[in-house]
Amino acid sequence: MRYPDVYFLGLSAKKISPVNKPTNNGSSVYNTSKMEVCENFGFDDSQSGYVVVLNDHIAYRYEVIKVLGKGSFGQVVHAHDHLTGMNVALKIIRNEDRFSKQAKEEIRILQALNEQDKESKHNVVRLLDHFIFRRHVCMVFELLDLNLYEILHRNDFRGLSQETVSGFARGILECLELLYR
Repeated sequence: MRYPDVYFLGLSAKKISPVNKPTNNGSSVYNTSKMEVCENFGFDDSQSGYVVVLNDHIAYRYEVIKVLGKGSFGQVVHAHDHLTGMNVALKIIRNEDRFSKQAKEEIRILQALNEQDKESKHNVVRLLDHFIFRRHVCMVFELLDLNLYEILHRNDFRGLSQETVSGFARGILECLELLYR
């Protein structure tokens, strides 16, 4: 077993049953009950994205609470870390080489930035962990508050005050100061 420590099983989740009839490459199979091709033993959708199941586990440690967002790279979920008790943002990268390579570069850069900003004074998001789960690169981040879109949405897209924009600009400049070093 690749996970010697099990913190969470997600027993209440409506789990995906893996389809274990591997083809030549071991990833695409034909699910006769649904009459469709299943990717990565049924854990991926047709776009190589991980099929997220609420209340299920990721790596027997993280409990999926809700999906925060999706993009071309994959998706981000709000998860609960059953080892530390923290709520985190878990980025699950699509199961394709080009996205996996890009994610590994992102991990390398974030590790270097986190090392430079040990005291968290320069607004660099904290990369807490990273691993491979069911062929997907996963990155665990501190769970942050609202993103810019959510702030604009709550403000009925009327724009932001100069004070708010100044606060964002200050944060960006503090991060740029670190990058310049």
